[in-house]
Amino acid sequence: MTKQFSRWIILGATLFFLAKALKDNWIGVTAIRIDGVGWAIIAIATGVTLLAHTWAGWIWTWILQESND
Repeated sequence: MTKQFSRWIILGATLFFLAKALKDNWIGVTAIRIDGVGWAIIAIATGVTLLAHTWAGWIWTWILQESND
């Protein structure tokens, strides 16, 4: 029961922080203009991040399988 309550508190605090940061910086956020090169950089960065998370997941799966034997 406490664990579930703690998760909701953490989620609420996180969402509050994100909403406040967006509200405080809204003018700066709307001033950002992304051109073609910017979109390419975002796509490459997203791909590298997804690859890194996939690799880390695969390695952790391998480590946990080896430790259970």
